[in-house]
Amino acid sequence: EPFWYRYKTPLPIIPPLNRIKSLSRKVLQEHKSKFGPSFAANKEALGQVSIISSKGLKNEIAGYITNLIKKELAAAKEKLEQEMILAEQERKEAERLKKEEEERNALAQKATAAVPAEDAQAVSGEDAPAAPAGEATPTKPAEPEQETAAAPDAPGGDAPDPADAEPKGADAAKPAPAVESPAD
Repeated sequence: EPFWYRYKTPLPIIPPLNRIKSLSRKVLQEHKSKFGPSFAANKEALGQVSIISSKGLKNEIAGYITNLIKKELAAAKEKLEQEMILAEQERKEAERLKKEEEERNALAQKATAAVPAEDAQAVSGEDAPAAPAGEATPTKPAEPEQETAAAPDAPGGDAPDPADAEPKGADAAKPAPAVESPAD
């Protein structure tokens, strides 16, 4: 420690106040609408709103004002570009989601159109290929039941003969045996 600080407390270091920045900000707060990104126009506007006798000081203040306005314009332009990019991304995402929804709906429609054709095959017991969507599926016409004519005085009366009844249950699903034709 130097000897002269022994009895005195050192003064705090205060950064020098930049008068160009402070003057420029004061002028911009009061007359912002008169300034733009052009140095020459700002120099003339500064001459109209204030009295500055020094040419150098006027040029420095006008230059600083020009720099601040250009920074503000660049920041506004950047913000606008970011908003446009975000809007474009949101639009693309919405289109992608809409396309996916349409694809899901189309698949669901195909699936619901294919279900009745499969149900008809299961009921008829045939292994026929499914009909394309939108076309009617051919169904096997129901055979009329044969009624057995029993004589009123015959034993059993109105009861049908079990031999004439159609097979039910597991026997109904079995196809009839194929008859081979002799080769010519």
